[in-house]
Amino acid sequence: SAEYSEHSQLYGAVDPETAARRGKEQAHKRLMASMERQLQVATTKCKARAAAYDSLVEQVHATEAALEEQKERTERVVRELAKLKAAETPENTKELEALS
Repeated sequence: SAEYSEHSQLYGAVDPETAARRGKEQAHKRLMASMERQLQVATTKCKARAAAYDSLVEQVHATEAALEEQKERTERVVRELAKLKAAETPENTKELEALS
């Protein structure tokens, strides 16, 4: 095992293959840690955007409901105006003008 002792003196207690493997393992661990951090950041951003989206969807639904209510009121006013126009005669024109 003279080769081994010579090799140990030149390269230390760890042979080049083991050192290369350990280096690759360390690089892999660093890469995985980096990817985990990136995933956490992306997940946080995604959750924040989902919450903002949900908030906007609620606003849209509230606005749609208000619009529908306004449309119904406008339609009712239009119907009532049509009734008044239909009831208008030369005799009651002045009275209807006073009402509007």
